Amino acid sequence: MSDPDQIREALLAAFDKQWPGFRESVKRMNFYRYHPRAIASWPVGRSRFDSLSESLRKPQGRVYFAGDFTEDSHSNGASQSAIRAVKDILQKRD
Repeated sequence: MSDPDQIREALLAAFDKQWPGFRESVKRMNFYRYHPRAIASWPVGRSRFDSLSESLRKPQGRVYFAGDFTEDSHSNGASQSAIRAVKDILQKRD
């Protein structure tokens, strides 16, 4: 499945199954098929645990940053960040 519309529909169906009504909260979904760096890393003196990194995990108005680079340097960070972002979105919705 490589068509963005099919991927969007599959993701929304999965989100809706997990969190009924979530679909209505999604206004737009962007797909990026590449990333300039293959592995997330932080420069010397920085880490995913510092205050600047922590601020990235906080909602920026209606924008939520999620992805493996926000939580970890491996793919499990993507699922961790998705759970974090969805919880934040649902909490604001209530």
